[in-house]
Amino acid sequence: MKRHLYFLFTVIFIFLVYPGILTAASDSQLFGYVNVAQAVIFHPLMAKFDMKEGRFDPSALGSDAPKNRDKAKLALETKRKELLAKKDNFDKVLSEIDKSFEEKLKELVPLQEKVNATKGPAHIRALDEYNKRKGAIEREFWKKREDAKNQVNEAGEALKLTLNENATLHLSSPEETERIFKIMLDDVYFAIDAVTKHYNLAFVFNSSFSVERTPVNPGFTPENPIGGFLAGPIDAKVSDPLFSHAPDGKAPLYMSLKYWSACQRWAFRNCVEPRLDRMVLKGGVNMTSAVVDWIYQKYKIDQAHRDIIQKFFQAEAKGM
Repeated sequence: MKRHLYFLFTVIFIFLVYPGILTAASDSQLFGYVNVAQAVIFHPLMAKFDMKEGRFDPSALGSDAPKNRDKAKLALETKRKELLAKKDNFDKVLSEIDKSFEEKLKELVPLQEKVNATKGPAHIRALDEYNKRKGAIEREFWKKREDAKNQVNEAGEALKLTLNENATLHLSSPEETERIFKIMLDDVYFAIDAVTKHYNLAFVFNSSFSVERTPVNPGFTPENPIGGFLAGPIDAKVSDPLFSHAPDGKAPLYMSLKYWSACQRWAFRNCVEPRLDRMVLKGGVNMTSAVVDWIYQKYKIDQAHRDIIQKFFQAEAKGM
C-alpha cells in the first residue's frame, strides 16, 4: 500500500514540477517508469543467488570467477588459529584477575580481625580503613574483569564470524557479492538507456525507489525459483505455461514468480548499490546545488566556500 502511495505521489510530482511534458508531441510518450528492483530480481544472474546466505555462486562473475579458494582457506585457517589463541589468552587473564582478587581480599583478613577486636574510636578508624581498602580492591577488580570479559567476547564474536565465513567460502565474498550486484545494475541501466531512446521518452523514474533491505523474518529463507525456471525447457504441450498447474500438481509458474518478486527484502539485504533506489533515472533537472547556493548567498557565504560545495555536487552527479 505504501509503495502505491509513493507511486501516486511521484506521478503527481512529475506533472506539477514538469508541466512542459504535457505539451510533448502526440506521437511521443510523456514519461516512463521502471521498477529497477524487479528488473534486478529477475536478472539471469539471480539464478546463482543463495537466498540463505545472501551471496552468489562465484560463477556469476564469469571469467573473473576465482579459480579456487585455497589461498582464502589458508588465510581463514590462520586467522581462526590466531583468534583462538587470543581468546584462550584472554580466558587465562580472566582467571588470573579472579585469583588476584581472592588473594588481595585474603590480605585484608588481619584488618578485618582488628575491626572485630576493637571498640570505640579505634573500631571506627579500623572499619573506615577496611572499607576504603576493600572498596579500592573491588573497583579495580570489576574494572579489570569487565575489560577482560569484553575482550573475550570480542574474540569470540570474531571467531564466530570467521567460522561463518569459512562455511560460506564456496559462495561469493562480500566484495564479490557487491561486484555481482553492480554487474546486474549496469545491465539494467544500459537497458534503460536503450529502451528510453526507443520510446523517445523525455523523463524516466524508478517506481521502486524505496527498497526495504531488512527481512521481515531473518530466520525464514524463501526459495529462489529463477535457477529452476531458466534451467528447464518450457513445455510446449501446456496451453498456458504461466498460469496452468504443473503436471505434478504444483502451483502455476505465475504464483512462483509473483512470490519471488515479493522477496526483495531477502534478496537485496547485501546490496549496497545506491542505483537500486535512485528515483530519477532519465531527464529532469537536479536543482539541489542551485538551492544550496541560493541559501549560501542569502547568508553571505564567501565565493570560495560556495565553489567547494558546488564542486562537491558536481562530483556527486558524476557518481564519484
